[in-house]
Amino acid sequence: MVAAAPTEGILKPLVATGLLFTCIAVLALGCWLTKYTAVYRMTSLDLPPEALRVRAREVIRKMGYTVPPLDSEDGIVLKDDYLHYIEANDQSMGRWNRLRTEGPGAYRFWYRQSPRYFDTTEAIEVDRPALDISGMTSLYLDMNGRLHWFLGVPPQREPPGGETAKPDWSVPFREAGLDLANFAEVTSTRVPLHAYDVRAAWDGADPSHPELKTHVEAAAFRGKPVYFETIYPWDQPLRQEQRPASGRDRALIFILIAVYMILVVGSALLARKNLKLGRGDRRGATRLALVFLTVRMLYWLFMEHHNGLPDYEFSFLLIHLAMAVYFAVFVWVQYVALEPFVRKRWPLRIISWSRLLAGGYRDPLVGRDILIGAVFGAVLILLGPITAIGLRWIGRPPALTINPGTTRIGSHLFIGKFMNQMDAGILLPFTLLFLLLLFVRLCVASGWHSEWFGYCSRPSMY
Repeated sequence: MVAAAPTEGILKPLVATGLLFTCIAVLALGCWLTKYTAVYRMTSLDLPPEALRVRAREVIRKMGYTVPPLDSEDGIVLKDDYLHYIEANDQSMGRWNRLRTEGPGAYRFWYRQSPRYFDTTEAIEVDRPALDISGMTSLYLDMNGRLHWFLGVPPQREPPGGETAKPDWSVPFREAGLDLANFAEVTSTRVPLHAYDVRAAWDGADPSHPELKTHVEAAAFRGKPVYFETIYPWDQPLRQEQRPASGRDRALIFILIAVYMILVVGSALLARKNLKLGRGDRRGATRLALVFLTVRMLYWLFMEHHNGLPDYEFSFLLIHLAMAVYFAVFVWVQYVALEPFVRKRWPLRIISWSRLLAGGYRDPLVGRDILIGAVFGAVLILLGPITAIGLRWIGRPPALTINPGTTRIGSHLFIGKFMNQMDAGILLPFTLLFLLLLFVRLCVASGWHSEWFGYCSRPSMY
């Protein structure tokens, strides 16, 4: 009945054209402003991932690990401790310009390979799963291909001979873009993760950061490097130290868990009641649930690491299918629980939504609401860089816009980012609607009537 409402929503061509060009202009302005606020626009990204991948394999071979790998994985991540260091030590208006011209930049390309298939269902990272197989290697390169961190797993058995071979430290130095002759040997302070028989450290100057002292740590086993790292003032011993969570963060976690549990239980009870009374748009709920199921299975297909082993792939499929079905059912239950509430109190707000779920993709009202929503969305996107740049207007150093879209970069991440945006665009509004419904019920139960919440005095449908 809501979808069949007589509302047409037809816009005059001039108004529709104006909204369309407004959306395009605001988005274009937001994209242009990213060169002053977005990390990926202010740091060097000269080499594509394919070239960095070839470079990483070349570095590993030069380190003495020549056995062809059976499995490998890589990615590009943001080194946020470098950004925090700049933010804390440089209060000038142009402090972020150094990302374009100085140092190794804010991004690191990580690559790891293994003589066996990675046997894990968690996301593969530079140090996950654990480097516990002989011959495994892992490294960080900057976006210019210079080595910054290397780890190799030595053999489990002692190799024949047992004599200690002297490693050639000039090889990792050369791969890091450093000259060993410009570094003075000092006492080693970093303990490698794996067994070693030679350990050394140096202090000197990195050409990319001549104003800073660069500390280099290295270790080798039977002449083959098992550890190499260039350490700058912003690098912390993360394997040993971890920043403790604040009381506010812990409280926020408990609050979010409580809200989620209330949402799960409350939605299930409301959906059960609506189903008994014959309420709810079950067809629309099913279509929305199928969209969630499809996108999450696409995530498994394109985003996860596949090694081709039948038992591994089958187990992985079952895990992702279980998660996809759970979220699809969760969305279905939420929709059946909340849709009657919205339809009773604000039916005009969901006419275009109901028509869209019914298949009315070319309906004028659907197009109108999508166009208006796109304009508001573009304005919200624009607020991010404007806020960061606006600090200059009050005499403060500019900020950077750091969000999940900039911490990991790469075109292969599209499906994952699309899934996250879909969760934020649908699951979060459902959560807010449920909290609003809970507030209305409490308002009615307490008999609180006011001008602001006059609708609370209406007879409740529940």
